[in-house]
Order: sequence, then structure tokens, then C-alpha cells
Amino acid sequence: MKLPLDEVRAAYLTAQTVMDMGMASIDRSVLWCNDEGWKLADYLPCDDVREDALKRLFMALDSVFSRSTGVRSAAVYALMPSENAALRLVCLSQQGEGLENIWEQDGNITDVSLACRSAQSGWMNVASDVRRWLNLGELSGERNHASAAQISIPVCTESGGVLGVVHVEFECAECADTAAQAEWVALALALSEPLKQLLGITAAEGDEMSELLDHVASCRLPTEWGVFTMHGFEEANGQEHVALTVGNCSDGNPVLTRIHSECLTGDALFSRKCDCGPQLEAAMRAVQAEGRGIIVYLRQEGRGIGLINKIRAYHLQEQGMDTVEANLALGLPVDARDFRLAQSIYEYLGIRSVKLLTNNPEKIQTLKDAGINVVERIPCTSGKIWKTSVISKPKQTSWGI
Repeated sequence: MKLPLDEVRAAYLTAQTVMDMGMASIDRSVLWCNDEGWKLADYLPCDDVREDALKRLFMALDSVFSRSTGVRSAAVYALMPSENAALRLVCLSQQGEGLENIWEQDGNITDVSLACRSAQSGWMNVASDVRRWLNLGELSGERNHASAAQISIPVCTESGGVLGVVHVEFECAECADTAAQAEWVALALALSEPLKQLLGITAAEGDEMSELLDHVASCRLPTEWGVFTMHGFEEANGQEHVALTVGNCSDGNPVLTRIHSECLTGDALFSRKCDCGPQLEAAMRAVQAEGRGIIVYLRQEGRGIGLINKIRAYHLQEQGMDTVEANLALGLPVDARDFRLAQSIYEYLGIRSVKLLTNNPEKIQTLKDAGINVVERIPCTSGKIWKTSVISKPKQTSWGI
């Protein structure tokens, strides 16, 4: 699909002009929706900065809606962490017939919405014939029968990180033509800055987060210790990382966490050269017992030097070197991990401070240097201490866990 660029540009400038006016008087009850017990204020702090952003968003949405023909409903959603699901879309403002205040992005939810598809993929979705989409199983749920056509457009940072979704439902397919799509795409482009303000993301944070990692998908992960929500992230170079969450981690309180660097030998092959596997299990148990927490699993094997170099280093350790000496002998850094990746994951999931599960006090300063607010250190007790002293010496004497 190719939209007329001049029309998109003109509509974008119109939306920006409307938002920059900012002089209209709008009742707070309109901005801070309270719908039969559902309150937007339960999801966003009620401060002046966010109220100004809501006002600008409301004015821009109202302007496009009032100029449009055949639009049944239109809403702007913010993408936020969920207590029980992977993520959710929270309605910030809407026009026309009522739409959902919350859309959970959970694989267990039977109704499939176009808005959630756009939030998950980061792509615009156009259902010009909703009935056909329903027949194909691409959409499901009784609520989708109310409109003839729908479009959902992600609101993104400059680098492509999804902040939310503009969702529009039409009375007839002809109303969702390219001219209408250009208007609504322009609105989504213009709403990037207000959504950053509402989500508490500065321009620099949003750009840096998106440059480091993109959120790709989330799902439920049943384990021996309980059910987690697993979030998948990807760097620009294709490297993948995951986070396992339990409960509501975005309520502003410090979150129990472990930042675990991948260790194939310890996590999956039961090596006794380290206790990484038992510590990962201990962290999973601790988070489930807490009922709230996150395990960040960074794919930074061998403290960032990679699996093959780790094997080479193990070979030198067997000859008497410790971990630091082995790495340096191979011309490798002592620690090549980038903990800014963990900070990006915390930012994405709305986590502002953490209680860190680690046995290494020195790790706290390293994480603080990466921008992570560590308020407490909690020892990670695995209950397993290997007796092979020659093997355990390098890890204990060189840098801890």
C-alpha cells in the first residue's frame, strides 16, 4: 500500500498545528476518563505534564474525527505492561461509539483485535472487509461485527519502538479509502511526542531504547516453579534476549529481579564449572514466591565473549589460569557484557527501580553505571555449592557471580 505523501504531510502539519494551539478549555473529566468504574488515572499519574499531553492528544483526535466521513469509532491507545498478560493497550481518548478501555494482549484471550495485531507487529493493519477477516480467522469476537472496515496504526518512536495504537472503525469500506488512511496515519505520526510524555519516556530515552532493543513478542511460559510471561526482544544486529515477568511490575515500587547472563554450560548442560544453572532456578523460585518480579536473560554467553571463546578460556583455566588471566591471554576483555540492554528492558516494562538478586556486591555499581536504579541487594541462594575447588576458584576469586 502506498499513500499519497503530500496528503500525509499536509494532514501531519494540520495535526501538529492543532496540538500546538493548546488554548481550548477542556474539562478534566473529559481528559481523565472515568467510565463505569474504569479510571484512566489508575494507569497514569495525574500530573500537569501528562494532563497537557492528554489535552494535545484529545484535540488532535477530535480534529481528525470531526473532519472524517463514515467513521463509527476512533481511539488512541497506549501500550503498557499488564499485571496478568504480556502487555495491554490502555485507551487514552476516544470519539464516536464506545470502544474497549483495555485490550489485553494475551494468547488466552479469544477475541483477536486489529489494534493488538498492530501493537505486536509494529505495522499498520487495514481490514477493508471485516467480515472476510472474520471468516479467515484473522479477527474474532462478536465486537468485530459492528464495523464494516477497520484500520490500526502503531504510534512509534523515531527508531520504531511501539508506544501505542490509533484504531479506527468505519461504517462502510468506501470510507476507509486512501485519503482517510492518510489522515489517520498522519495523526499517528503526530502523536509520538504526546505518548512519550504520557508514558514518562524522554526523547533521548525513547530513541536509545529503540536503538538498543525492539520488543518482538510475548507469551505465557508455564514452568516447574509457576507461570511466567516471557517477553522477547531483539537488537538491531539480530541478537535476541528475553525477560520473564510475574505480577504487576509497573506500579512504581521496587521490583525483585535477577539479571542473568546466558550460560549454556551451566543453564542447560549441568556443568559443575559454575553454579549459573542453580542460581537461575533459585531466582525463578524467588520471583514466583514473591508473586511479582522479573528475570532478565541476556544472551551474552561467557560474559559477552561468546561460547567458543568461553571454551577456549576453560581450556586455559584447566592449565591453571583463573578467569581473568585466561580472557586476557586470549586477547579478550575481562567482561564484555552490556547491561544497558537490561535497562532498556526495564524501561519498556515500566520498571523504575529494582531489588537485585546477586551474590556479587560489585555488580551493583556496574548496573548503576548502566542507568539501573538498584535499591537493595538480595543474595541469590541456590542451595548447591560444587566441591570442585580448582574449577570454582576462577569465578570466585576474579569477579563473583
